[in-house]
Amino acid sequence: DMQDYPNGTIHSRVLHVECLPEFDVVLKDIVVMPGQAFELAFTGGPTKNERTYFDYVSSAPDVVSIDNEVGLVLALKPGEADLSVRLLERPSGREIARKGAHVTVRVPTAASIGAVESLTGASKEETSPALLRELEDPLRLRARIWSGDLELTPLLLALAASKVSPLTSNLKGKNLLTTALDMGETIVEATEAASQTALQLATSSGLSGSDAANAAAAHGVSCRFIWTTDPSVSLTSGIGALAVELRANASSPEQLEISLVAECPLGRGYESLQLEAKTVLPVLPMLKLLVPTGPCSAYPRILVPLHGRVPLSFSMPRSQLKVEILGGAAVQLIETAEMVEVEAGLTEGEASLKVEVLASLYSPPMEISVSSRKVFAARMDSVPSRLPLSASAVCPLFLVDATGQILTLPSNFQVEASSSLTSVVTAEAETFAGGAALHLRAVGEGCTLLSFVVRLPDSRQLPSDIAEVCVVQGALVGHGPLLVQPGARLNLDAEEFASTRGFSSGRPPIAFSLRLLELPSSCRTLEEAASSLAKDLSETLAEGLAKRGGRSRALPIEVTATAARYAIRQAENVFVEVEVDLQVSASDLGEAAGESGELGLFDLAEVLWQENVSRSETLQLLDRSWGVHGAAKASSLSDQRCEGCCVPSSRCRSCCHQAPRVCGKSGSIAGWSSTHPRSVAVEAVGASPHAIAQAPGVATLHYCDGIVSADIQVIVSRPGELLPEPPQGGPTEALRARNLLSNQVSSQLAVSFRSFREGGTQTEDELRSGPFVAQNIRLVCEPMEVAMGDFFSFEAVGETCILKPRDPRDPRANMSAQPSAQSAPLQIGLAASLQGSTSRGHPVEWQFIPQFVVVKANEALAPSQVCATLTTSSPSAEVPVWTGGHHIEADLDGQIKSRRRGNLTLEVQPSHLPVTSLRIQWNDPVDWGSPEEVNLRLSSPATGQVEVYRLRIEPSSQVPCAPEAGGWSLLEILALAAAMAVLLWLVLRLCTRTAAPQDQLGAAFQGVGAGPILSGDPFAGPHAVSPFNALG
Repeated sequence: DMQDYPNGTIHSRVLHVECLPEFDVVLKDIVVMPGQAFELAFTGGPTKNERTYFDYVSSAPDVVSIDNEVGLVLALKPGEADLSVRLLERPSGREIARKGAHVTVRVPTAASIGAVESLTGASKEETSPALLRELEDPLRLRARIWSGDLELTPLLLALAASKVSPLTSNLKGKNLLTTALDMGETIVEATEAASQTALQLATSSGLSGSDAANAAAAHGVSCRFIWTTDPSVSLTSGIGALAVELRANASSPEQLEISLVAECPLGRGYESLQLEAKTVLPVLPMLKLLVPTGPCSAYPRILVPLHGRVPLSFSMPRSQLKVEILGGAAVQLIETAEMVEVEAGLTEGEASLKVEVLASLYSPPMEISVSSRKVFAARMDSVPSRLPLSASAVCPLFLVDATGQILTLPSNFQVEASSSLTSVVTAEAETFAGGAALHLRAVGEGCTLLSFVVRLPDSRQLPSDIAEVCVVQGALVGHGPLLVQPGARLNLDAEEFASTRGFSSGRPPIAFSLRLLELPSSCRTLEEAASSLAKDLSETLAEGLAKRGGRSRALPIEVTATAARYAIRQAENVFVEVEVDLQVSASDLGEAAGESGELGLFDLAEVLWQENVSRSETLQLLDRSWGVHGAAKASSLSDQRCEGCCVPSSRCRSCCHQAPRVCGKSGSIAGWSSTHPRSVAVEAVGASPHAIAQAPGVATLHYCDGIVSADIQVIVSRPGELLPEPPQGGPTEALRARNLLSNQVSSQLAVSFRSFREGGTQTEDELRSGPFVAQNIRLVCEPMEVAMGDFFSFEAVGETCILKPRDPRDPRANMSAQPSAQSAPLQIGLAASLQGSTSRGHPVEWQFIPQFVVVKANEALAPSQVCATLTTSSPSAEVPVWTGGHHIEADLDGQIKSRRRGNLTLEVQPSHLPVTSLRIQWNDPVDWGSPEEVNLRLSSPATGQVEVYRLRIEPSSQVPCAPEAGGWSLLEILALAAAMAVLLWLVLRLCTRTAAPQDQLGAAFQGVGAGPILSGDPFAGPHAVSPFNALG
């Protein structure tokens, strides 16, 4: 009892109460089409747990059915039904909350297009939207499906069209749907069967609740939306294609028609209900501030110098705009009927301008922030370091305050420009609405200093920049019209147009790329090849520039390699080459040549192409058909120049929109464009721009990036006449001095041809290739005499015919097949033809003397082989030598070791055929134990060819050999002693006789001729002379 415990405390049980958001149905008034399935979604209420569950009831199950487990709703036929949802407690069944939704099932009858405002449905009346050009935010439209005056719920249409279901790929449900339709069931019945099957499969797969309902709803009826409009408008599909986003550009028409086709499957089979809708939207210009262009942002900002007056220019006429100051007294407006100006006062401050479009419901108003600042200095931007001769540049001028912020150059400030050497660069200052620029024109080679002056209204002069510009010979610019043939390639990336933003320390080097046909044999890696090429280039350029400048001593030049990589060249075959990026100081090149200024890539390539590179393996491997390319890093124009307000605001200076103002709006590739693309087209090969000659005609290649401008005139003409250059390579110096040529296997002959356009043979008519121009002339080289094909292979490499001597043992060299009938031509002649033209060929005025060949069994023998074998049974042999009818000499180097075994004699058989036969005789042959060999030396006094072959001497039968080769037997010793005794007796007798008449024995021997062919001691080796000596 509490009265007994007046100070006591009583504790009750703790009761946990969960406060939940109000339970409700998301969509309460739903309009769907027959066959459409969806899940009844809720907000609030308890999270999914075992203490609560839902109970679903449909007032008209034959119109709208609802699954009591997961809340899957399926529209069966036109009509209406109320859905009731109760939230119950488990296990008592106590009702916690009750909500409901009204569902109307209708067949669609019409479609329309409206703005995306809400996906839950809206009235049929709404204002027509408009599309603004170049607006970053898109206009969003959606399809609206109607049944009479009721709109089908767009959210359910979008979800059905997008198929957002975890089991959309349920093949069993899809197959069941297809089977039901093929059996003639209605689309609603087929959908119901497929949805129920998908629901069972989802439940058995472990899905429950919303996931299971979505899996089944994915098989319900869904509409397909097809949108079409003008190609100039960007159209992006939104949710399930029910909604789209539109963006118009500057070329979009003023009236835009948009079409919609909605295909909804209703009825039996695969029939669809097709609804169409169209709408026309006005396309209006977007209000933009054109002048001045300040830092790029959604809200323009203008920085005006004190005492400055800046005119404002908009994308719409002044008469359609209303401009007013919202706040701040730092500036004032000066308005006229045609323009509006902002004038800054004497003190710094801030202000805001509001610009509205009169009589327009679509264009939003523009707010402009205006700040007046004290000017600190005048600057110039994007000044080219080097300019090609005849090129021009437009460098923006701007003002800065003490913090470095860019100020607009007012129209009441005066600007003047100057150049220290007007013979190199002329400079003029140009002021325009919202800014100023420095116009430069390269008129002569050299370097000059540029400066400019900005004067304030009170005649004060601002500090300004000074920049150095050097003018060099352009790779292609400034050399007059270029004459090329169809298929020629011009390396446009070789031009030096790079400019510096701001002022960096030092002068930029010349960056270029070269290619090697293959990795040099002395190099194992790309790095070694690049280093070797840079070293050889340094030496070659130093020597070549010293000769050009008349210097007795070459100054050192350092060429450095910056990168190396493998490159693929596709011609008739695929070749893997080595491409190397290099750089060298332009001032070092000028100093080495004795010039006061800098040299450019043209001067470097000219020296490299004219110097003798035979001492360098890497330079001999240069791919001259690829030429010289610039190696500047590839980047878009928006990164190189302040072309428009697409660059970061920190770099967006007064040059914004400078490129469209200077270059126009024509499309270009890396700044290059062609006036006649059908004659000369500009193409991008990787990151490099190239010009490709297409067809005969005249075109101008124009470069413009908003700063530098240059032109190249190109004349495309078909090739006509071919004239040969003096042959290179081929014979040795001795033969060259005698104007002779022979098919020496170790040497090849190169004959280059000069190509001229049709109807011309003068210097100005020549189609020339060089470091920056590849004419891509393809020759077809053939011999003027068919017999020359037996001595040389003819190959065309670019503009050169290569004659490679064939090895006599080559099966294609047919001189050994019929030696008696094969004669050698007396002269070399070429027949060269090219695409679009045919030439008769031009003989090379060199007498041809072929290399002799020893033939055996109709096969050519290689030197050091056995050309004949002599035996005691066959002591003679003939060796045929194909000479082509020219004189040769033959000698035997030695004899048989033992004179008692006989000796060898050599005789040349006279013949008028191109084959000379050598007859070799073994006199007094004797059998012995082992074979021997003797060398046969053949030589041609005309060509200097010397070859050595082997003669083999073999006995027919083997006999025992003496212990020592060449030893004396007992019988031979006795015979020799008897002969010595007789000789001694004769000498004594002669000495004892008185003087006798002259001995007639010698005279008798003198009368015996030694023969017209053999000469010398027969035991010391005969010397044979060709009978062609007697023929001259």
